[in-house]
Amino acid sequence: MYYNGPGIKILTGGSNDAKLGIRGVAGIGWFIEGAPIDVFFETAPVVYIIPGTILKIDGGIGARYYFSN
Repeated sequence: MYYNGPGIKILTGGSNDAKLGIRGVAGIGWFIEGAPIDVFFETAPVVYIIPGTILKIDGGIGARYYFSN
């Protein structure tokens, strides 16, 4: 499965470390057959707009467990 979408990123910390950015994520996930689990890889460019404009790239590898109702 392929997924993508927009979002925001907010970092908080000390009084001078707060940041706000616009983020777009794109990733690929694989469902494990017969199990309520998927594994994924994603990348996300972030354009920070506060306190100044800068471009960074986030990425992630992980797994999700799906609880049944």
